[in-house]
Amino acid sequence: MIDFDINEIKKSATRFKVFADELVRLDKLVKKGGYNPFLVSADLRKLEGKVPDISVISGLIPGGVEFMAEMKARLDRQQAAQKMAIINELANGLAGQGLKVSGQLPMLMAGPFNLLFDFGAKAYVKVFLGNKAYLLGKTDLDVAKITEFVLKKYNGLFIRDFDAAGFVNDLWHVYRKILRIENDDPGRRVKISRMMYEYVMFRQGRAFLVDPRRENFKPIERVEFACMLSRAVSNRRIGHWEMRMDVAAMGDTKDPLNHIWVPQGRRGQGVNYTTMRFVRRNDE
Repeated sequence: MIDFDINEIKKSATRFKVFADELVRLDKLVKKGGYNPFLVSADLRKLEGKVPDISVISGLIPGGVEFMAEMKARLDRQQAAQKMAIINELANGLAGQGLKVSGQLPMLMAGPFNLLFDFGAKAYVKVFLGNKAYLLGKTDLDVAKITEFVLKKYNGLFIRDFDAAGFVNDLWHVYRKILRIENDDPGRRVKISRMMYEYVMFRQGRAFLVDPRRENFKPIERVEFACMLSRAVSNRRIGHWEMRMDVAAMGDTKDPLNHIWVPQGRRGQGVNYTTMRFVRRNDE
């Protein structure tokens, strides 16, 4: 630590402020008019004797700059140590689920998730699926809370029991319903966002159909639907029919109604799809 008394700068700054405030007061008084010139002259003579020694202040500045540089170096070391501790604790907390932590703060990857850290006054972490494809929420910058949040999302989206064959069968029913409405034949491409909407309505219970209120509605989030599609890839056959998804062109990814990002595996990769269809096996 350098030999530097920070209080000396504070004292000098206080003296300079008192001088500046008194100078401003006298200036306003003279400009306003109606003052007693004898009294103001007396105040001015007193102020002349209180002019701060600029050389004292300027002599303290280099020490202050050096002090700041040393403080910055210390804070940098502390930040580096805390960041490493965060990475290690997260890695240990998520290892049980096979979620490998990688990257450099403020952005880490944990399996299919991206974690964006904000070390500001509010100190929080935003959790995304994929490369910011879906914002899943945010939590306090506390390793235990981050771990709990990530594991909850991971289990809900990728681990919980899921009937892939039943899901594809439901999509097949939804697909045929759309074709009947539009008087079209199987094999025709349907917007994947339209399929999602119709699937959500298809999955509503009797309570919503009888009384379509918010309280009776069972939501299925876009990210949930995307992960269900991802998990159903290996079970996409319905009899002689096979579910296909068509990759979106670059222009289709600008409007969320024209595409859905679907994870590929559990390492954060994914593909944007724009349409869906069921085709006969070996019938393109």
